[in-house]
Amino acid sequence: MSIGQVESIVHGTTLATNAVIERRGAVTGLLTTRGFRDALDLARERRYDLFDLRAIYPAPLVPRAAARGDGAPPSRRRDAQALDLAEAERGLDELVHDHRIESLAICLLHAYVNPAHEERLRALARRRFPGLSVSTSADVFPFAGEYERFTTATINAYVQPMVDRYLGRLEAELAREGFRGRLYVMTSAGGTMTLDTARRYPVRLLESGPVAGALMSATLGRQLAAPDVLSFDMGGTTAKGCIILGHEPRKKYEFEVARVHEFSRAADCRCVGRSSTWSRSARGRQHRRGGRARPDPGGAAERRADPGPACYGRGGQQATLTDANVVLGYLDPGSSTVAA
Repeated sequence: MSIGQVESIVHGTTLATNAVIERRGAVTGLLTTRGFRDALDLARERRYDLFDLRAIYPAPLVPRAAARGDGAPPSRRRDAQALDLAEAERGLDELVHDHRIESLAICLLHAYVNPAHEERLRALARRRFPGLSVSTSADVFPFAGEYERFTTATINAYVQPMVDRYLGRLEAELAREGFRGRLYVMTSAGGTMTLDTARRYPVRLLESGPVAGALMSATLGRQLAAPDVLSFDMGGTTAKGCIILGHEPRKKYEFEVARVHEFSRAADCRCVGRSSTWSRSARGRQHRRGGRARPDPGGAAERRADPGPACYGRGGQQATLTDANVVLGYLDPGSSTVAA
């Protein structure tokens, strides 16, 4: 069968997850309600270890310096309150010109009740800076709970430019190879979405790749008459696990990304959605990146991809997961995957 005969492709990717873990997403700014610039830093105001005076907390994807208040007073009323567009415009100009932001998250306090202010700020941002990626919390996650809504929208903005470029390259390369069918992207819940939806809501790609492994494990469990399965998916940046009970992967409504302290809540970037997998840091990156790992102050593995595995012959001297796979015979030193 030629690629031109393929009717549809479903693609899973760890791009969004790895971007958050490795902090290599877009430079992102935040427009929020006056007095709420610190919402991402304050989080849930929990210590994941009450007795550890040296506890390290994950830095928010948007630092406080890249956040601006919009000037609108917080209110649960459904009618629109006075919105100081002039102040919002000044803050937006500062973010673009001084902080060089590539993407913007707009997160107002009660936008899940009335998104009018966020929509006006979105229109302002698109009018002033047409090339700027913009995500609003009421569009990404229109539910109560400002921290969860803010972090979910911020992650969406943080990975949006990268995901847009990636999907554009993928679409173009498949077309060049002769693919004329439909291309879908897998969501963190195991469903699929179109490329347009993925570009608008890239936060739904978190755990997109590993969830395919969870679904495959459930399928194998049915074939083997094993209703209860524990699946494990070892990658280069993270390792994923999933509990399957009665042939169905267990799903969570909230899940953690980029955890800095293992087995502890409030030590991560919180995201709200559907996911079937949980993750932890892998000890090094494999295949193309092949980073070495060392413990960071929070106890997790901190990854570095330069100069890569020793087997690549690019100056790397420390063993990585890729080197271990070569020694064990899982990778062929003569293949294009390994340079040396």
